[in-house]
Amino acid sequence: MADELQSSEELAFVAEEVDRIILTSIESCLKDEVYDEQKVSQWIDYICESIMKGLSELRKPLKYIVSCLIMQKNGAGVHASVSCHWDTVTDGK
Repeated sequence: MADELQSSEELAFVAEEVDRIILTSIESCLKDEVYDEQKVSQWIDYICESIMKGLSELRKPLKYIVSCLIMQKNGAGVHASVSCHWDTVTDGK
């Protein structure tokens, strides 16, 4: 019984862990940056990849979708990216 409880706790989604991964990824990328339209694509790629890497390292049997949106507050265009992760062995190809 104790093993089952420990196992379910280890496999559970923990929002605090995910929040930490997200905030760390965003801060490490944008901490000292000023909005630059030429850099937005790179920032989005870095943030999505960093978050996905952090989530994958949790080794939880979950599927993840990471979406990032960066835009300047002036009515300008929008840049967006989406990333997905799955285990090809257990989730199919």
